[in-house]
Amino acid sequence: MPHGALTRYERGRKKGKKALFHLAAGWWMNDRLAAFVTGSEVEKGELIADGIGRRVEYAGVGTALVSSPPEDRALADPIRLLTMSRLAAKKRVDVAVQAVRHLLDSGVRVSLTVAGAGDSETERSIKEVIRSLELTDAVQMVGLVKGEAKERLLAESDIFLLPSEDENFGIGVAEAAMHGLFVVASSKVAAATMLSGESASKLDSTDPRSFATAVERAVGDHPVGARSQISAEARELFSWSAVAQRWVSILGDRS
Repeated sequence: MPHGALTRYERGRKKGKKALFHLAAGWWMNDRLAAFVTGSEVEKGELIADGIGRRVEYAGVGTALVSSPPEDRALADPIRLLTMSRLAAKKRVDVAVQAVRHLLDSGVRVSLTVAGAGDSETERSIKEVIRSLELTDAVQMVGLVKGEAKERLLAESDIFLLPSEDENFGIGVAEAAMHGLFVVASSKVAAATMLSGESASKLDSTDPRSFATAVERAVGDHPVGARSQISAEARELFSWSAVAQRWVSILGDRS
């Protein structure tokens, strides 16, 4: 299960090295393997469309269940937005920050927490966007969060943002949905595309204004009981038991 390595985005990177690997061993491996098992429906679809592998199946990626069901509460004031991922240029955290500026200018009271560590250049770039848009009071960068601090942050947030240009799965989306957060993500985030329209807004554009509009729509459509409904859907998609059951079905079907 070469998780994420076979998306079109990843196959398009370092083409020279990958061509050499294919000549040396890749062709043999592809011929010998009974099947590729992917982490997302998106990756499965791309492999089938590109004629790679004799058989391609989807099993998904699991995440831990929440310790207790999410509380169906009203949205906070200001509304608590969260983006949580490795900091890298392709994650487009800058889009989430710029969306905050649009929301505040439209009179929507929001705050944004940026959780994650990674590329120092990307971190500096995000900080510059925050400073230039005068958002130091509305956007907080908290670095890598783990354990109880991560659970608490997810439980206290309202809406999860991930404007990534490519995400072979997007474990942050799965974790956020498991905690009952509505997701606003780009359509390049595989985990988000697996969620229904009641749990996620999937945007073809990474335009900050589009993300701001999607957040406003999510706020206006946020019904009582939304968090428990989103969490229930996430359990069906992203729990380890659901992933294990898919593996059982794949291994049991040798045809």
